Amino acid sequence: MPSGVYKRINGKKRKPLSLATKEKIRKAHLGKKLSKEHIEKVRQKNIGRKMSEEQKQKISEANKGEKGYWYGKKLSQAHIEKMREGQLGKKHDTGKRVSKRCLTCDIVFYIPQCRDLIKKYCSKKCYSLSMSESKRVRLKKECIVCKSSFEVIPYHKKRKICSVSCNRKYSKTPESRKLHSICQIGEKGNNWQGGKASITESARHNLHYRLWRESVFERDNYTCVECKQRGGVLNADHIKAFALYPNLRFAIDNGRTLCLPCHRKTETYGGKLSKKNYGKTT
Repeated sequence: MPSGVYKRINGKKRKPLSLATKEKIRKAHLGKKLSKEHIEKVRQKNIGRKMSEEQKQKISEANKGEKGYWYGKKLSQAHIEKMREGQLGKKHDTGKRVSKRCLTCDIVFYIPQCRDLIKKYCSKKCYSLSMSESKRVRLKKECIVCKSSFEVIPYHKKRKICSVSCNRKYSKTPESRKLHSICQIGEKGNNWQGGKASITESARHNLHYRLWRESVFERDNYTCVECKQRGGVLNADHIKAFALYPNLRFAIDNGRTLCLPCHRKTETYGGKLSKKNYGKTT
């Protein structure tokens, strides 16, 4: 076959090789060793190239069990020696502990052997004390819950609460609940579905309604005003209908605590309300 550069004619690709031809080529290359120049060319060509998942799966299947290249083979003594020399000087966590002396407080502490060259201080407090004066700046703040003073780094200058316990107390206050409610109103909410809820339905599920309901329960001491039952399943009922008097929806004087049986007896419960028969006994 003449040597030279072969070019594609009219942009046509050559036909794919048959399985028989591929097998002949494979057998012809058995036992042959590639030159260093050839290996370097192949290496340079494959830099940055990513294998597909299908190709990875084929390689994995080809190396499983007895088909694998290293199956039944043992490393030579020279190979083992090279691996040993490559690990010399490296420290690994073998469970051993070594003693260190803190550079700030001069206290002896123990660390894993692998961190011998890294760890220099016994705690974060000693580490912060070792920093320069400019990095150790602390801002004094007053907790909005317990009114005690605490210090923060400049990065946390917007912090208002001193501890986790105070944060739990603050999350239950009307101020915190109002801020959280504002963040979830309309398109800002994580459950926004395009505004398909009606105005009345939205009014029954906002923060103002929940606070009004809690205020009515607390005023009546969680007791039904009709049968005097305390606790159980209680409803906050509007004396003047919720739908017909929008200005009185969140007025505490317009609310009363009723148990579920007493609430069902009212003329505004469920779907019994209409503008025609409102005010008449049903």
